[in-house]
Amino acid sequence: MICISVTPESRNLAKVDMFNAAQFADMIELCLDRLIKAPDVGELTEGIEQPVIISCRREVDGGKFSGSEDERIAMLRQAIINGPDYVELDLETAKKVPRFGETKRVISVTSLNQPIDDVNQMFEEAWKAKADVVKFTWATRYFEDAWPLLKAVVGKRELPVVGMGVGQSGITFSLLGRKYGSPWLYAALEKGMEAFDGQTSAFDLNEIYDLDNITSKTRFLGLAGYGETQPLIAKVLNRGFHKIDSSYRCLPFQVGSLEKIRKRLETLKIPGIFVNPTLNVDLHEFSDKDEESVQQSKACDLLFQKQNQWQGFNLIWRVMLKAVERTLAQENKELGKQNVLVFGTNPLARSLIYGLSRKGCVVSVTSPDDIAAKKIAQVMGVRQVPFMNLYDTYTDLTVIADDTLKPGIGKTEINPAFFRPEMTVADFSRLPLETEFSQEAVERGCRVIPPQELGYDYLAAMFKAVSGKELDREIFDETIQTITV
Repeated sequence: MICISVTPESRNLAKVDMFNAAQFADMIELCLDRLIKAPDVGELTEGIEQPVIISCRREVDGGKFSGSEDERIAMLRQAIINGPDYVELDLETAKKVPRFGETKRVISVTSLNQPIDDVNQMFEEAWKAKADVVKFTWATRYFEDAWPLLKAVVGKRELPVVGMGVGQSGITFSLLGRKYGSPWLYAALEKGMEAFDGQTSAFDLNEIYDLDNITSKTRFLGLAGYGETQPLIAKVLNRGFHKIDSSYRCLPFQVGSLEKIRKRLETLKIPGIFVNPTLNVDLHEFSDKDEESVQQSKACDLLFQKQNQWQGFNLIWRVMLKAVERTLAQENKELGKQNVLVFGTNPLARSLIYGLSRKGCVVSVTSPDDIAAKKIAQVMGVRQVPFMNLYDTYTDLTVIADDTLKPGIGKTEINPAFFRPEMTVADFSRLPLETEFSQEAVERGCRVIPPQELGYDYLAAMFKAVSGKELDREIFDETIQTITV
């Protein structure tokens, strides 16, 4: 079940928010801590068929209540008199607010800085506080932070336990909680109305992560890292899996300790990990066995677990070569005869340099960080172009792999005058989205390989690697037009 948190600041709009939430929620949490004036809870919940949880959190628990503690407790007492289905109380407040009527008590234990060490002790204290449901809320920055929260929620206990992960890996916990039987999951009504920073909206849970179709039989594939394009990638792949009736779905997670993550993934029986090459997530040391491209570039974008070993693969350079060769063939040009300049020193840049060198191109690398570029040039066996000499360098093919670069006239920026009509440009830095550089190159008459074409080719390669099926192009086109990044 999804419990949508409603966080109104105005009593007039609170009723509207409640009715909007009721269209999508199985339960509704009405957060009172942001309201300027005390509400009539009975009026706000009138006509709402779903169970309602009333909460009014202290700032130390992530709430926004600015009044005195006596005022907060008085507001909770008054709310309980109106007979909501549930009231959320922290352990301290629970001692001051007795059970009343039929309202059930959600006793909340919150730690916003780190996971709770002794879950069993906290559960015992909540039980003594006459809990009907125990709620754990704690920081989930990395995957390993979400793991103990999941164990706390799905373990066999005398009372139901629910959880909320705060931070980037909160979505990781929510999706795992759905698969493993959490009583309910928390979600925001929409972006900008989160009860906690980073809380996922109910819309995104369904539209991006296909929550309605996640069951105990779902097989998760890891999607390492977070960034502006990750929701787009997750939505495309999930829609593709749904269309072919595959049980695979994407599980985004933030990489922390490689050693801990290996154990967790194996326990959860996650067979593969996608590594978005634009996010600078380096997982090549995670694998036990690598193909040649990973060994040479020290970068991988796909990991498979087989016979208790993780094998690392690199798809992006293959996709790049096919796309560039297809474009050059229209001008009767051969890729192997091109002078290529690669912008970047990250894993993505190393992957592309590997593929271009393998094809026999004359490859150079450049970056505002000349020291890093020189090191990459030495490791990969290519030339380095000092960034200050950029505009004196002849280039047939420009490959952009650094998402930190900006157009401009500053010392660390690329002057748009760099792009010349005879040049071919492939921009991977924000794949599969357009960038200022790809747009500028088009306006200056360059042959530009559309980032969307590169993006589709790459996601199709990822999709086929795990499913053996082709990714429906219509799914990609529809998704890229509608998703907000």
